[in-house]
Amino acid sequence: LSRELEDLSNLREEMSLTNQSNETRISELESEIRALSRVKNILQLKSDKVESLNASATVERDEGNKKMARLREENDVIIAELVQVKSELQYESEKTASVIAKKSNVEAQLKSTQSELKSTQSERDGLQRELDEALLSCETMLLTLENARLQIQL
Repeated sequence: LSRELEDLSNLREEMSLTNQSNETRISELESEIRALSRVKNILQLKSDKVESLNASATVERDEGNKKMARLREENDVIIAELVQVKSELQYESEKTASVIAKKSNVEAQLKSTQSELKSTQSERDGLQRELDEALLSCETMLLTLENARLQIQL
């Protein structure tokens, strides 16, 4: 009986130690759970922030794509205008060359005869006006072309 009491006492002491050990372990586990819960909350906040940043980046990308599409359309319009200006400039250049050629012919006629001076002088003045108008038109076209080129560079 004494042995059984001693065994019981030892068992009770062992159970008490085990109980204390279990309580200590439970306390440690609860502390770890709280720490893990804090880490989980922090990770959730960071995850939310990343999702928000991704959403913002997606919106910015979409807006950038829309802006690029608009700029491409504007570029296409500017290119079409440049082609038109180039065509007009070519026409004006040919017109200017024609006027210059006419002027040369008139000047040659001036040298060949002084008797036709008055009628030839009138024709020359008209051609000079045409030349001036053509040159002014060419300069205007060049300015338009330069403005279009500057727009493209912007």
